[in-house]
Amino acid sequence: MDVGILTCVQASIYMPPLRVLRNIIDRMKNLSNFVRVSANNAGELKLCVETDLVNVSTYFHDLDRPLWREFDYQGYFLVLLVS
Repeated sequence: MDVGILTCVQASIYMPPLRVLRNIIDRMKNLSNFVRVSANNAGELKLCVETDLVNVSTYFHDLDRPLWREFDYQGYFLVLLVS
């Protein structure tokens, strides 16, 4: 898999509680070595694991976002976490 380097952040959101994220990611890492993290400026966060047998996704909605960004792009931006 080709993994690029993130050079410019286009979306800013406040993350859900660390305890919740840790619990979800600990369960997902048993399924795959890769967790896809998607977020947008509408306050939505998606964690996703895809394998040949199963696709698992968790969605968070209505997350707050910092006001220091001047743009309002609503599309998703992806980050791939590799364990």
